[in-house]
Amino acid sequence: MTRSYTFTLTSVGKAYNLWTDLILPTLIDPQFSSNTPYVPSNVQELTIQNQTGASALTWGTMILSTAAGSIYTKRASVNSIDLKKETLNPGANPMTVVVSIIAN
Repeated sequence: MTRSYTFTLTSVGKAYNLWTDLILPTLIDPQFSSNTPYVPSNVQELTIQNQTGASALTWGTMILSTAAGSIYTKRASVNSIDLKKETLNPGANPMTVVVSIIAN
């Protein structure tokens, strides 16, 4: 299963939890809970792409490049990357990021 999301991080200095703050709200359908797609919170691959130039993004404890389009990937041999433990923190400016996940 592969999914991609585009998020705009507007609260400067806030640590966004990848699962709770960003992905989970996109899955909840208040009218028809049975229509909610299944997306696992543990994945095999997680890719973060910074879409906003001159803006530093902190992923967990790593400060990522400020270049627009810079891509960072975390891979595991099984679905062991826990999205509930991943955080994204925009630097001094709001920014747009693309998050892609792959799970088996």
